[in-house]
Amino acid sequence: IYDTRSSTAGPALALLHAHTSDVNALRWSPVHHDLLLSGDEDGCVKVWDERYGEVPLVVMQWHKKPITSVDWHPTDEATFATSSLDDSVALWDMSVEIDEDAEERDRGAKQMEAEKNDDKMPEQLMFVHMGQEHISEIKFHPQIPGVVISTACDGFNFFKTCNI
Repeated sequence: IYDTRSSTAGPALALLHAHTSDVNALRWSPVHHDLLLSGDEDGCVKVWDERYGEVPLVVMQWHKKPITSVDWHPTDEATFATSSLDDSVALWDMSVEIDEDAEERDRGAKQMEAEKNDDKMPEQLMFVHMGQEHISEIKFHPQIPGVVISTACDGFNFFKTCNI
């Protein structure tokens, strides 16, 4: 990351090992200008705070194929969307916290369920849109709350994901 206002040569922040594969998508937060969203070839999405350097704030490994696009909600600081070549669009809410007491109470039941189903949904996953082929781009509508557009080989979709 280069700061064009700086008189020093070189990057202001270098994340040399940010992902284990190629980074396909980047987006700065429109609400918190220090937050950067990145998505990679392995389907991993990370949220970075440039003030803290090389350790991501959030790591989401849910998509099964490469990330094609990422976008922040225009007004909600904790919400973002991701699209992937696994033909899905996911809406995430970073403000959702895992309830550790409930986790402890349900550990036995969850372990049995996890053995049956390896595709456990993350707590922060709010919405999944599927049905398009080769989704290439997603964007939140800047003025209509919760509306997302996704583009793909078979057309584009507008859908309302939430009321925020």
